[in-house]
Amino acid sequence: MAVELDATQWPLLPVFAWLAGLSNLSDHEMGRTFNCGIGMVMVVSPENAPAVEAYLKEQNYPYYQIGKVIPRAANSEQVLINNTTTAWKRL
Repeated sequence: MAVELDATQWPLLPVFAWLAGLSNLSDHEMGRTFNCGIGMVMVVSPENAPAVEAYLKEQNYPYYQIGKVIPRAANSEQVLINNTTTAWKRL
């Protein structure tokens, strides 16, 4: 299995754009090297997601749906991060 993340779905702090410019790392390498603002991650089955979301809202805990679990293709990355260029442009 692999995870497919969408970089436009969580807040991206300006420090990551600064790091990207300073380090001259590609978007792909930035995603591999830094957490880019992702804190704790919960992997929840789709049928349990509404209950988890309700609990997080009740606790006033911010949350973001940042991706999904997908089948992993042979010889592919375990973590795929899409829309990184779009995410950097938000800063």
